Amino acid sequence: MGMNKTFFDKSTVNIMALAAVSFTEALQVLIIVALIFSFIPIPVPAFVQKLYPLSLYDVHLERESFFYHLWIAAGLTVQGLLMFLFRRRLGEEHLWRSIFPYLSVMAALVFFQVFLIFKIFLLGNPWWARDLLYGFLGLGILTRIFWPEFWRFIRWAWQQSMAWEFSGGYQLLVEAVALSILAILVFTPDLNEVLARMFSYDKFYHLDGFVLSPAWAHHTGLILNKDVTSEYSLVMPIVFDGLLKVAGGFSYDHAVGLLIGLSAVYYFLLYGLWRYWMRSFGLAFFALVLSVKLQFFHWGVTPLIWIYPNATPIRFLPDVFFLFFLLRFTLTQDLRWMTAAALVTGIGLVWTMDVGVYMFMTLAIAAVSCVYQKGIKVWPQALALLLVPWGVALGILYIFYGPLVGSSQFWQNTFEFMSLFMQGWGALPITEGLKDKQFFAFGMAFVIPVAYIGTLLYGLGMFIFRQSRPHLFMILVSVYGLGLYHYFIHRSGVTSYYAVEVPLIFVLLFWVKALLGLCNAHWQRVSKFFLCAWAVSALITGFWYLYYPHFLNLSAFDWAPEKKFYTEKFDFSQDASLIDALTRPKEGVALISSFETKILMQADRRPFFYYFPFVESEQMEGDKLRGIYLHTYARLRRTLKQFQEEKPSHVFIQTRLWQGPGAQNYEDSHVGFKLLMAYIREHYQYQAQGQYLTALKLK
Repeated sequence: MGMNKTFFDKSTVNIMALAAVSFTEALQVLIIVALIFSFIPIPVPAFVQKLYPLSLYDVHLERESFFYHLWIAAGLTVQGLLMFLFRRRLGEEHLWRSIFPYLSVMAALVFFQVFLIFKIFLLGNPWWARDLLYGFLGLGILTRIFWPEFWRFIRWAWQQSMAWEFSGGYQLLVEAVALSILAILVFTPDLNEVLARMFSYDKFYHLDGFVLSPAWAHHTGLILNKDVTSEYSLVMPIVFDGLLKVAGGFSYDHAVGLLIGLSAVYYFLLYGLWRYWMRSFGLAFFALVLSVKLQFFHWGVTPLIWIYPNATPIRFLPDVFFLFFLLRFTLTQDLRWMTAAALVTGIGLVWTMDVGVYMFMTLAIAAVSCVYQKGIKVWPQALALLLVPWGVALGILYIFYGPLVGSSQFWQNTFEFMSLFMQGWGALPITEGLKDKQFFAFGMAFVIPVAYIGTLLYGLGMFIFRQSRPHLFMILVSVYGLGLYHYFIHRSGVTSYYAVEVPLIFVLLFWVKALLGLCNAHWQRVSKFFLCAWAVSALITGFWYLYYPHFLNLSAFDWAPEKKFYTEKFDFSQDASLIDALTRPKEGVALISSFETKILMQADRRPFFYYFPFVESEQMEGDKLRGIYLHTYARLRRTLKQFQEEKPSHVFIQTRLWQGPGAQNYEDSHVGFKLLMAYIREHYQYQAQGQYLTALKLK
């Protein structure tokens, strides 16, 4: 006990404050000197002239030892000087209080400088980081010279801010300006840059499989999960097809533009929900910026999130309405709001089935809470509400599919991909982040479910003990979040954990608001300002935000070669003309090639194969087979049966898969593909040659 008193007595605390000042000032000296020396070439030692050329690779000229010694010397010198200047005041009780403002300001300035230096090394000396570093260095020097005046100004500004009162009109203006600035920060002026990057990195593989290929099949008159597979959704491709017609036609640029537009609408609605729930522009804006940062600009969706549409808000688009209706239900206990949530759940079931199931699970918890609060007398109404989503889902499917909804084969087709997924196909171990050395992602992957389960348990206790309606909403949000997180638990890649981060933002907002409730109104305002500033700075200085082709283009990266490559290599006019010449307008085209969707779009033909696309797209001239969709022998049997029963007059196959040095390797690497090729070679023969495709006709 005596030691604690000695350790925290007045002189000790004052000495600790002076030591912190010395550390900060020594770091500032180091930064200034290192920046000056960065313009001075390092002299080449004489011994280097005597080395063999091969040994020059072992010579690395640097000044790290000098900087290291300088930092130590500066810290000791400043501390010695401060101890001499304040030697008679070390016993004063409030000395550290007078030092603290200076220390706080200087530490903040040095922190920003260190952060910018980190960005300079990480991003290759970008102009914006370098110029900001110069600015903060200049501000630091001026602040030290004019510290009394600067501190008087800070105190005056603080007093003025204490007296600020925001009128309703002023609040709306600030809100509109802030949202407009955020929109500008993420606006993409050149969609071709996005398309070029998607093509260069992914060849539209994920976009095709997720929505565009089934949407094209529907566009040509085929029925999903009867004539052609739709692995992710029964309704989304149909909606996409309809929206693309409104947008100006079926094309990749319209599809990506629609993907971006729908995501923007989702987040606009989500911001409105947060604004309504929190009754605070600051917290809603903080949540919006942070959510955009986590969802769109993290390492799991490199280099662009649009490459992975299943990681965008399109995956769970209806849930913003679902969460709003649940919020209204928890606030009012009016069953009409839960009925609205049940209707949206039905839409969710046919939009993306797994998300719809998690919405239904959350709705069931809401129904139980209703019975708990209102008594057993309402259980028939609660049970009826749980039947509504299934009725809505079947009704929507009947509108699009008619009597086919009653077919057992239709449902077998619908659940085929999901059953593969649930049995382990495509699964990744939860230790995947460690294997990829993504340690932060691995840690966050555990933080997220811990946040959900902790909030759920706390909310459950508060709801049972106090009948707290705000805590009931957090129970429902946590249940929904835990459900969505199955996506990561099953497929534990760095792409997945932030793909379903929206409920996490709700949980974070809940706890931030609870902590802010411990402060007075002014400190709440200041805290919200710094939260928003931190979120915006985290967004605009992130590596993948800088890489993104946004309005400011801070990375100044020249994507002209990739745009040219995309324009030249994503045009299959010659092969489309070949298909057009050998097939009829409504005929299904048996096409085995990369970029099947694009080729059939240019030829204006429908696909023949049930499994469409059939080949995972890769460069046409490359030597690599990325993969084909014959994942199982059952799929192979179905494809061969389709050949035998329908006997297409022609087969169009990518030439490098048919002949050439790599063709045999492709067949040897995939048993299903080899058996399929054997059937084709037996029943078809060469007819014509296109740019990338070989046309075969039935013998």
